[in-house]
Amino acid sequence: MSSTFAIVGSGSLGAFLINEFLTYKAAGAVTTLKIISRSETIKSTNPEWFAKGAELAQVDYTNESSIVAAFKDVDVVISTIGSRVVDQQEALANAAKAAGVKLFVPSEYGVDTESATSGPFLAKKKFSEFLKEIDLQYVKIFTGLWTDYCLSPFLGWKFAEGKVTFGGSGDAKLSFTHRTDVARYIAYVLTRTPPSELAWKVLRIQGELTSFNKIVADYEAKTGKKLEVTRTPREVLAEGAGQGDIIAFLYYEWDVHGGSVGSHLSNDLYPDWNPKSVIDAVA
Repeated sequence: MSSTFAIVGSGSLGAFLINEFLTYKAAGAVTTLKIISRSETIKSTNPEWFAKGAELAQVDYTNESSIVAAFKDVDVVISTIGSRVVDQQEALANAAKAAGVKLFVPSEYGVDTESATSGPFLAKKKFSEFLKEIDLQYVKIFTGLWTDYCLSPFLGWKFAEGKVTFGGSGDAKLSFTHRTDVARYIAYVLTRTPPSELAWKVLRIQGELTSFNKIVADYEAKTGKKLEVTRTPREVLAEGAGQGDIIAFLYYEWDVHGGSVGSHLSNDLYPDWNPKSVIDAVA
C-alpha cells in the first residue's frame, strides 16, 4: 500500500483530490501529502489544506533538481496538469524516475485516449508512450466527462436560465462522473492497492452512461421546466476545432467519436462507490 503522495496542480481536479487525500491523512491512511506548485500563494489562498497537514513543495519546472527534491520519499505522483500543457509533464516524469517514485498517475481523467489522433487527446497518448520509454510505471484513469464541469454555463449548460447550447446531434453516448466521485475513487484505490498491482494498467470508471439529449429530457421530466436547446452543427464545430477552439474541439470529438470510457469498467475496485447520477447532480 502507498501512504506518501504528491499532487501536482490544485485547480479543476487537483483541489478535489487534495481535499479527499487530506481526509485519508486525518484517518492515518496517508502519512505525507505534498502539493507541488510553482508559487507560494497557494498557502494564503488555501490555508486549510496546510492546517490539515499538507506540505507545499515549490518547484521550478525548468529546474529538474527542484522537482526531484520535491518527489523525494514519495511513492505516488498524481498529475492534474492542464490539458493545454500536457507536454510539461515530461519534466515531472523524468524527476519522478530520478527520485525513485513507484507509480505515476498522468493527467488523463477524461475520455479514452488510447486511440487518439489529434489535439490534447493525442498529447496525452504520446505522454503515456513517453512514460513507457523511460520505464516509469503508470496507471491511467479514464473518467469520462466531469458532470459538474461539462454541464455548466462555461460549456453552454445554463439550466438556471432555461437555455442549453451544445455541439453535435446530442445522441452520442457519453460517460459522466462527478469530480467529487472521481476524487473519492482515486484516493480509495491508490491508498488500498500496492503500486505494483496498478502498474501499466488503465482504469475506466463512470458514474453514468447517457447522452446530451437524454440529459435534457431527464431534466425536463424531473423539474417540469422546458429547456431551450441550441445544437451547433458538426461542420461548425470542425471549423472551430481547426482554429484552436478547445470547446469546439471537445464537442466535435464527443459527437464524432463519443465519450464512453469503454465497456470494461473498473468501478468494482471501490465496492462501496456510489457515484451521483447526472440528473441528481444538475437538478
